[in-house]
Amino acid sequence: MMIMNKDFFVTACRYNQDRIPDLFKKDADYYELRYKKTPDSVLVASSGWNQDGWTMLKNDSLLIVDRSNQLVSTLEI
Repeated sequence: MMIMNKDFFVTACRYNQDRIPDLFKKDADYYELRYKKTPDSVLVASSGWNQDGWTMLKNDSLLIVDRSNQLVSTLEI
C-alpha cells in the first residue's frame, strides 16, 4: 500500500508469506519491498529488486517520507 499527501509519502509492507500463489512459491522475496534514498528522492520497489544500495522494508512496517526534506523513517505496525 502506498499513499501520499502534500506532506508525506507512506508505504506499508504487510504480508502473509503463507499466501504466496503457488506459481511464485520458489521466489522467497515475492512480497518484499525495498527502498533507496537518492539526493533528490526516495524510490520504492516491490519484489525481485535485489540490487545494491536498496534497503529492505521489514514485513509489518511503514516507510514514512517527509516530502519537505526527504527525511526517511520506519515504524513497525
